[in-house]
Amino acid sequence: MSRVMAQGDFRVMAGSDQAMEDLRRILEAREPLYRKADVCLDTSRSSVDESFAKLKAAFESNFE
Repeated sequence: MSRVMAQGDFRVMAGSDQAMEDLRRILEAREPLYRKADVCLDTSRSSVDESFAKLKAAFESNFE
């Protein structure tokens, strides 16, 4: 949500407590699936190319 807001996108969440609660509920429901991931990448403040390089490096180190 922070990333979306940093991009200036407040359309759905602006002034909507229900929308924020829905987002929290969705993320909470996904948490068990996220914990199963073999790799966790922080793509904050990274370009698409930088994010891809991180993903490629993680893949190469974990699956070779």
